[in-house]
Amino acid sequence: TNWKRVDADTVDKLVEKDESQVSMLNDEQESTVKALFKGIAEGAVDVKAEPLGSEAMPVMIVRPEFFRRMQEQAILGGMRDGLTEQYTVVVNSSHPVAEQLLAEEGEAQTELAGHLLDLAKISQGMLNGSHLTQFLERSIGMINK
Repeated sequence: TNWKRVDADTVDKLVEKDESQVSMLNDEQESTVKALFKGIAEGAVDVKAEPLGSEAMPVMIVRPEFFRRMQEQAILGGMRDGLTEQYTVVVNSSHPVAEQLLAEEGEAQTELAGHLLDLAKISQGMLNGSHLTQFLERSIGMINK
């Protein structure tokens, strides 16, 4: 039996399946999307584009197991600051939002990517303080449009 921690990778990597997903993006589009997220993400970030299926989240965050453990130990030891955040942003290239992201331009594209990244951070408990307040204000602004 091969043991895997449930937050160590995307679900498709944890649960082996016989079916494969098809990406909606070509190589050039994937490069564009990866560069976009690399430009807005903070910390030591790696960005991947993987076809995870249209039912999966459009953007996910995976944190390296070693780094996650080091952060937990630092917090228990009273050192809350000092560790640079390390994570991988996984863009679901088979989700319709990936194509929608490429259809946007300029500030609208950056805003949509930032919102998707914030949603992924919320799912990992990584969005807090002023960043969470900004996310909430931006969300309310999107609803009021």
